Amino acid sequence: MTTQTLTFAAARSRAHGPAAALWHAVEVHRAPADLDGACELTVCGTLARVTTEAHWPVSGVDVCSACTAASQRFHVEPGPPPGRGPRSISGR
Repeated sequence: MTTQTLTFAAARSRAHGPAAALWHAVEVHRAPADLDGACELTVCGTLARVTTEAHWPVSGVDVCSACTAASQRFHVEPGPPPGRGPRSISGR
């Protein structure tokens, strides 16, 4: 059996009209230093600004339900402390 490993970073979207700003998951394909502050396409298809100050999954009520559902099939492994890059996620 093979295990799929993905790395996700947390990203914050902007508020648009009645929609609040939410935390989203971004699948990372390059070094965390290249992502800090960059606008990326999230797992759910939204554009959001990546931050290395928070890790996915982000706890709170302002988290994208589509990104949460899409990433629930992956197991979160311990990652570096905030500010040290994204966490590594492994498929079950």
